Amino acid sequence: MSYIVLYSTVFVFTEGTKTLLYDSNTGIYLKYETLYISQLFQSRINKNLNVFIVTNENHDEIILLIRDILTTKMGWFTKKCKNPPFQMAPLVGVNELSDNAKDCYNTPFSKTIFGASRNVIRLTIYMDGNTDYLYNPLNKIKQTLFCDPKINITSRININVLINNLKQINKLIYLQELNIICNCLEENNEYKCFIDFICKSVVIQTKVYIVCDIYNLITNEEMINDLLDTHHNLYLKIIVDSKCKNDSYFLYLDKLKEKKFFYKSIIFVLVYSESDLCNKSTCYNIPIFDGTNKHFFEQNVFLEESDIKETFISMQDIFRRQLLNEHYFGNVIIMNEGDVYLNLFEEKIGNIYEDNDIISLLSNTKSMNSWYLTRDKVQPCKHCVYKYLCPSISNYEFILKKMNLCKNVL
Repeated sequence: MSYIVLYSTVFVFTEGTKTLLYDSNTGIYLKYETLYISQLFQSRINKNLNVFIVTNENHDEIILLIRDILTTKMGWFTKKCKNPPFQMAPLVGVNELSDNAKDCYNTPFSKTIFGASRNVIRLTIYMDGNTDYLYNPLNKIKQTLFCDPKINITSRININVLINNLKQINKLIYLQELNIICNCLEENNEYKCFIDFICKSVVIQTKVYIVCDIYNLITNEEMINDLLDTHHNLYLKIIVDSKCKNDSYFLYLDKLKEKKFFYKSIIFVLVYSESDLCNKSTCYNIPIFDGTNKHFFEQNVFLEESDIKETFISMQDIFRRQLLNEHYFGNVIIMNEGDVYLNLFEEKIGNIYEDNDIISLLSNTKSMNSWYLTRDKVQPCKHCVYKYLCPSISNYEFILKKMNLCKNVL
């Protein structure tokens, strides 16, 4: 009997007549679009092994395949073996999950005292806002989880209720990032007290961010500077909307390096077209869909097959994308009206004015759908050989109402 044996770093993905081999050690791809090769790679001698039976080694397609595997050093070919070779597949522990086991991944740690709260990685709190705006399908908040500089403030969160709700925040032991979104930051003692409380209460590895637009930064620079000086774990995210054609904003950005708090700041520029793109090394461009700029998204956000192949993807990346959504996992959002969400495109899971404690609320949450929204659960991605190599589903897919933001891949 003859066998093709692939190293344990090589992933095999098959869909219909398509086969994709990816070496997570070298980043090399091999792609085939023939039924013969697809059927060969669907015939593992054991689903835990990267060993495949070759019935006709003289077949032209097999000769080409073996040559490619040897050339790329993805594995080897062996023939006339009495006993089949042994080589573990990289998917062991994932493919073997039973349906019941997979269901358990939808309610992580459900049998522990902390429940899903143990998995909270990112907490975002909106201090003020406009509830009606949330239902606008093109709103910037849903796209970015940042503030919107142009929003009309209609309500503010009750600081006392919020502090009471977060009194056990130190139990969020894996919390890495806490964003305090201020659409309208003012010289407000309540805001300052809340920031003081948060910075002193979170676990040591948590970074706390004040998120505000550049106008609020300019008008409240002294207060923000004092807060950043006071708390070592407090940082600043500055939002600049490229549609706000205010020269003073960009002059301020140019001088930001001279500010004492520059090293604790991250600048995000909301862009709508090629001409809006900021080429400053200190700024991150965030595309915003406004209903008229789909072409801009197709050119700058959509992926081509070459984009995927030019990106190195580790074994850990692939395992993670098979199990969870990299953008949504561990994400919790508290809106200014008190509603709590895991994803702004899903139903709320509770309200801080009705639930006494965020830890208890998360512990009793049954549905964590967005946390585990992988591409193998949506059309047409579930039938694509690249489904675990593409980035996880993001807000853009929901905004554009298109689950596959790719060109000429499927």
